[in-house]
Amino acid sequence: MKLDWQENDWFIHQRLVAQMDERLSILKDAPQDITIIGADFDLSHHALHQRYPQAQLTELDERPEYLELSAAERAKKRSMWKKLLGKKTVQVQGSLLQIGTTASADLLWSNLAFVHHYEPTELFDHWSEVLRKDGLLYFTHFGPDTLREIVRLLQGHGIGISDKRFIDMHDLGDMLFHHGFYDPVMDVDRIHLTYQNPQRFWRDMEVLQVWQALQISDDEQESAQTIVNQAIQSGELSGVTLEIVFGHAVKKLLLPENESLISFYPSKPQ
Repeated sequence: MKLDWQENDWFIHQRLVAQMDERLSILKDAPQDITIIGADFDLSHHALHQRYPQAQLTELDERPEYLELSAAERAKKRSMWKKLLGKKTVQVQGSLLQIGTTASADLLWSNLAFVHHYEPTELFDHWSEVLRKDGLLYFTHFGPDTLREIVRLLQGHGIGISDKRFIDMHDLGDMLFHHGFYDPVMDVDRIHLTYQNPQRFWRDMEVLQVWQALQISDDEQESAQTIVNQAIQSGELSGVTLEIVFGHAVKKLLLPENESLISFYPSKPQ
């Protein structure tokens, strides 16, 4: 399937990449092996390549058409001279649980890539294993206030909406801590979108892959979409909220059973 998306269709991802990139400024050592989880129109790859031009970048996605689109955009941005510099990006088609070998990455980067994992503890366990000692995970995810206006509208018309949609940042922090990471740092941002026509709304939902997270039954899909279309056209639904959770954490040091970490500190002068 060939995708006809343009860069302006990915404006949410682009905004989040810029905010994530700012958070990388705290790192003292440049990562040498970076895995990008989820192809996002080359936005994440471009930012990471600009900041770490000598790093080996791997881009993973289970959707071949997304990888193809990302590669095509990458080719447009790079001149022949730039193609001769740095390491070639590796693209891998595979699930989020097939990222790589144990202790193979310094940084894992995920920009809205696990939207349909409502309890991503299995992901965090695997991602921790993939990271090297002191490796870092940076990610964005949707928080529970996402599409709250849509949820309220549809529930008002008797449409069933899943209770398990998106995850609170505190719950995500707890998941990280108990599944392979320590020192999770979490914060949240809210983006308010305004729509004047349904076509723009559905295009954004397609790019963000967020409508499916409502888990509306097949029997009610058509009715739900009609309700949203009519609400946008009438002005009843003019704004939609996206709650974005930002998180980063360090891989937890796992010691063999019955072993503990011993730290030595210099004594203070008397």
